[in-house]
Amino acid sequence: MSTEKYFYLRKLLTVMEIEEEEVKDILNVLHAAEELLREFKIDELKECSNHIIHSAAIYQDKYAINTAIIIYAISKVLERRKFRESKEIETFVEKVLKGLGDLSRALEASNLEDFMRIIKSMMREISLVDRNFSEYLEHVLHKARLKKASKIYEHGLSLGKVAELLGLSKWEVMQYTGKTRIHDRKDTKTMSVRDRLKKVEDIFS
Repeated sequence: MSTEKYFYLRKLLTVMEIEEEEVKDILNVLHAAEELLREFKIDELKECSNHIIHSAAIYQDKYAINTAIIIYAISKVLERRKFRESKEIETFVEKVLKGLGDLSRALEASNLEDFMRIIKSMMREISLVDRNFSEYLEHVLHKARLKKASKIYEHGLSLGKVAELLGLSKWEVMQYTGKTRIHDRKDTKTMSVRDRLKKVEDIFS
């Protein structure tokens, strides 16, 4: 992104309901996804989704989470060998590339309404070629909840409270936090109750 475009975008952000860092994150992911799709690097495309899921856990709004859903769903569709060998794939990839480009342009123009319209259009397109789209959506939402759970647990709340706040089971939280090794961090043990609550308020604010 050029310096001129960056400062223009920054000016537009004053009237947008989205944070500057989030805009940059989403744009970077969209541009990367376009390149990876052109090169047909499906595994790396899925990693793009993982990155934006992390952002979704931080920003907690529809723009990041819907971007994650779209990119993850695209990667899952293209994983299917049968679909990759079908005549539909060329048309599908062309439409998806156009959609990703349109999303970037809408975001750069601060047109969030258009951004969401394009998202919905892409979701319909994916649903037409893959009946499992609803499962992909749930997967991304669930993963985002787990990431948020790990952030809250990191700041000292009990497993039970974290699970209750986010509608997860204690086992799910334990499994995820175990994988990320957050339970090994010492700073949560010395944090006061007041500080812990303040941290959690910051996460949900």
